[in-house]
Amino acid sequence: MLFIEDEILKLGGVLLSGQVKSVEITQEATIDEIEDDKGQTKASQPVGYGAAKITVEFILEDGSKSTLEQIADMQRLFKDYGQTAARLLPVVNEDCSARGITEVYFKSLGTKSVTASSGRTASLVLETPTIASIQTQTAGNGTGETTGSGQQSGGTAGNANKSTKDTAKSPAHDVRAVKKGNSWAMIN
Repeated sequence: MLFIEDEILKLGGVLLSGQVKSVEITQEATIDEIEDDKGQTKASQPVGYGAAKITVEFILEDGSKSTLEQIADMQRLFKDYGQTAARLLPVVNEDCSARGITEVYFKSLGTKSVTASSGRTASLVLETPTIASIQTQTAGNGTGETTGSGQQSGGTAGNANKSTKDTAKSPAHDVRAVKKGNSWAMIN
């Protein structure tokens, strides 16, 4: 079988060898359903986005490295000796870059030996630590800060943006009365 090593995924500074069968990136919005007192759905309310999940499938065959060496490289990235928790790893891939993903957790590693073709396959599942967003520049503050889309800058520009409206009292007048002793008094 003709074997071509793809060099399209660099994870944790290590260029993963093997033929990449597929790269799949999925991300979902989180939508809560609002129910009435009877338990029937009244409306749907969007509340944010979940973490992106990246699934990469490799076909491994002996080449510059044996299949077992390739699996050992992936295993060291997934869980190195003495490692107790998943580490945040930088990822370099054109599909990830297009989606704004630069760092991932290595969530799972699966390998399978295919006896009919004397090769192995590997499946990597990666997950982003936070919501991937494209960086944008905020207008008006002039500091050159960048924030994620949909976020507000935390910079202070004096009280230039502060409202001068008096918020101590509501513009609506409360006309309810309260009974105090034997007489009624208006609520102010």
